[in-house]
Amino acid sequence: MANHTGSPDIAEITFQAYTRQQLTSEEPRRCYHLKIRFILMAIVSTVIASLIIYWFVNSILVNHNDSKHSDSTRYRSALRKQSQFQLPTQVVPLEYTLQIIPLLAENNFSIIGDVKIQLYCKQPTKHIRLHSRKLNIKNVKITNIRPGNKSYIIENYKLISDDDFLDIFLLQLLIKNQSYVLRINYAADLNEEPIGLFRSKYKNKISNITRWIAVSNFFPDFARRAFPCFDEPSIKTPFRISIGRKADMRTHSNSILIATEKIHNISDYVWDHYNKTPPMSTYLVAFMVTDFQSYQINVTDRPFHNVFARKDVQNDTMYIGNLIPRIVRLMQNLTGFHYDLDKLDMIAVPSLAYSAMENWGLITFRENNVLVRNKKQHLDSKLRSAIIASHAVAHQWFGNLVTPKWWSNVWLKEGFSSFFGIKALSMIESSWSIEDIMAAQYREMFEREAREKAYPLYLNLTLKKPLRDIFDSTPYVKGNCLVNMIFHFLGESIFFSSIKKYIEIYRYGAADQEDLWDVFQEEIKSTLSKEFSMRNVMKNWTDHAGFPVVHVLRNNDTGLVELTQERFYRDGLNPRGTSEELWCIPLTWTIESDQRFDGTLPKAWMLERSMVINDTGLSEAIFNNQWILFNINQTGLYRVNYDVENWRLLTNRFDILPETTKLQILDDAFAMFNAGLLDQVFLWKILFKFNVDTEETVWLSVKAALKFIEYRLWNSHVFEFVSCKLVDEVYLSKAKNMFETDIESWSLFNFELTKWACSMGHKTCIKSVLNFVDELLSNDATINVTDGLSREFLSWAYCTYVKFSSEEQWSKLLAKYHEPKENDKFSLAYALGCTLNITLIERYLSSISLENKNWKNNENQYIEVTLMAIANNPSAFNLAMEQLEKVDKSYGNIEDYDPLVKIFYGFSTTMDQEENVKWLTRFKGSRGSKYDTLIETIINDVKFNVAWNRRHKNVVRDCSSLNFLRTLDDRPVEDHRRRYEGEQGLPEEWNKKYLRRLTLTY
Repeated sequence: MANHTGSPDIAEITFQAYTRQQLTSEEPRRCYHLKIRFILMAIVSTVIASLIIYWFVNSILVNHNDSKHSDSTRYRSALRKQSQFQLPTQVVPLEYTLQIIPLLAENNFSIIGDVKIQLYCKQPTKHIRLHSRKLNIKNVKITNIRPGNKSYIIENYKLISDDDFLDIFLLQLLIKNQSYVLRINYAADLNEEPIGLFRSKYKNKISNITRWIAVSNFFPDFARRAFPCFDEPSIKTPFRISIGRKADMRTHSNSILIATEKIHNISDYVWDHYNKTPPMSTYLVAFMVTDFQSYQINVTDRPFHNVFARKDVQNDTMYIGNLIPRIVRLMQNLTGFHYDLDKLDMIAVPSLAYSAMENWGLITFRENNVLVRNKKQHLDSKLRSAIIASHAVAHQWFGNLVTPKWWSNVWLKEGFSSFFGIKALSMIESSWSIEDIMAAQYREMFEREAREKAYPLYLNLTLKKPLRDIFDSTPYVKGNCLVNMIFHFLGESIFFSSIKKYIEIYRYGAADQEDLWDVFQEEIKSTLSKEFSMRNVMKNWTDHAGFPVVHVLRNNDTGLVELTQERFYRDGLNPRGTSEELWCIPLTWTIESDQRFDGTLPKAWMLERSMVINDTGLSEAIFNNQWILFNINQTGLYRVNYDVENWRLLTNRFDILPETTKLQILDDAFAMFNAGLLDQVFLWKILFKFNVDTEETVWLSVKAALKFIEYRLWNSHVFEFVSCKLVDEVYLSKAKNMFETDIESWSLFNFELTKWACSMGHKTCIKSVLNFVDELLSNDATINVTDGLSREFLSWAYCTYVKFSSEEQWSKLLAKYHEPKENDKFSLAYALGCTLNITLIERYLSSISLENKNWKNNENQYIEVTLMAIANNPSAFNLAMEQLEKVDKSYGNIEDYDPLVKIFYGFSTTMDQEENVKWLTRFKGSRGSKYDTLIETIINDVKFNVAWNRRHKNVVRDCSSLNFLRTLDDRPVEDHRRRYEGEQGLPEEWNKKYLRRLTLTY
């Protein structure tokens, strides 16, 4: 924090008072140099011999390496040759005592801190290196921990901002095996950027007053922004934390509050002192100051835990608040290790960089990801909130108790937390199938990892980039899928016994993936071949980007099955020509005459590029013209492509297969079609096998598969008609009467099905939505999300309504959007951009003005959804691109550009022209390497869309024509047309825009 002239502000006054009360009076560093020079000049002629002796003894203590320490300049030069990423290990921390005051003053948001770090010297040194970023260091002192507290003279300290290092150089040597105390007084700004210790605000609904709170978020390496520390995951120490606050506020931290006392000389401020924590990493430390309300949840096997939130939303935290102790209990059983802290509180804050942060003992949630309205909450939101919560609880074991040694192994904590969180959640909410949740995870993983620019699970962190610029969803999603594969190829018993052993060995410590494989190896010795090496099997799964596809070829002459593997790319084009990667693949299979879909232990391992399987069952299936199926329940992290004959057999016998297997075949078939490895006739035949299927999980997957084609055939009347035909049966039987039932009975399936049918122009569906919204808006009522409707649903429903509304109706919604008390601006912001009237969209954009906005203060949080709506509007896409250019210019150089990137991602889904690629390229080079990497990913997605168009678009149009569809369904197409045209009661606007689509001649 910069020094000020004139009258001191509140931060300076507080720091001065705080220093007088809490710190020992010390001379400034420069005084040491003056004293030293004076003494040396006074006695140099009489004590030169003593100095020589001192240097001689000193050299002995450092094993005759005095030349390394006698010249600090030469030593700093040597330091530059060390790792640019990790701290040296000559000195390590044993314990932190931290006192910190976040000042929440409108005219001066700042931080005052004092940290004492107990150090242990492992090797003699005159240098201490730790982390610090954007902290104003006021004073540094080092003392011996032994009686007498001898002070050590600091020659100099230096902040290396590029590397976030604070280097401290001493004139005297720290002795091996001795302990010391490093004390640093510092100050900093309390910013709004949601990293480190930051400030956040909300508006009290009753008083309409803006309230400020202080929130911490230290993952992965942001603790150094709040206090000087050894900010690496494997360095785990206890913390004693004291937080200063105003008397009318409250504080939160990892452990239990043990005492409160006044801060002398600072009016109306008190200290909250917290109990000593167990050894933990700096990224898990938490301290916050709020005015939140709380309630306790008492459970039989834990003392209690607290739930903190704004008073306005406190009731909506109860579902997650009650869910957490149930997950804790299951995690204890699954891991064999009891949760060892005295509490596990949760706090919901208005803004956070992530959905949740697993601080040990105090899980922090972004508010909108944890609120579940009682009884009437939409299932989609409830499931999402529960998955986030269960993942955060699982981190108390994977990440907190056992921590990755370095960020290269971050997947160890993210992948296992995802797997165990979902596992525990499925045991609590029996209606949520773990298979369905995992299937969604696999779909996401396969989609991301099929890109050329995919990243491996194990990150070789040799690039000098901020850690948050390196992480993406790979450790979470692919890590989860990999753990699930291990669970299935080892079996439940070996898997859980290995995990319990792993936690028992490395609890309160750190481990890497090699440590994990060694634990597994010990457990499998008695059950698997001695030649089976867990390290060898898993190395390629963690070190290689992407995943393999296994090509299955039936040999009708010999009855053998020939397999080959290669890395799978979504466009089928290997940029290197041939696949260099090789995986150890666990193979499972079943056959038509002996269908066994419950056995996921591998029958063989594919260790080479190709192999031949000589199996009696497979041979019988081949000779008897029956299908074979590999990768049962898609538990293996690979795709399967068959020869034409086997695809034909699977398609013809499709109806008898289990639902999970049907979805697996659809998923693989669609991927093979996109890659140019499968004729689309098979894909459409599979899709139309579902038109009489009313299973919910099936249709969510069908919708996901068709979504990509929808974007490629954007605004295509042919595709919309085909989709209506495909969805008609299931919509009429499952969702037609949804709006006539109580909201509480609505399901995610009904919602998604209704969205799909309406977006494709299904007349019955559109009519029901318009009637529902008319009733919702009757009497000019204020739109409200607290009635149990999710924001996602309202956004879509209003969007559908706006497409068919008059200019007068649209204007009323715009006025409602600008009302200061309107509490669902998000839904309205999206809906207003859905009109097909370009003049109204231009009017809407002029009313919100996208230029010259203060994005950093989050004052324009609705711009993102506005642009997304316009980008998804075929009538206004070019206008949306113009507006995005304005937003990009006004965004400036804000570090947190995630909202901007999300907008670009939203735009890219419908981009499939070469000029779109050129347009996106213009945005590179403006915000650093991370931003360029994200933009490059988006550009590659659009290039894929362009290539897909060249290869498939015209063919898909032909195959989705009415003549082709007659070959897939016995019912005349005219029956479907009459069904859509026969409904009455829709506005005239509908006939103008949609009815013509059903009367075209193909």
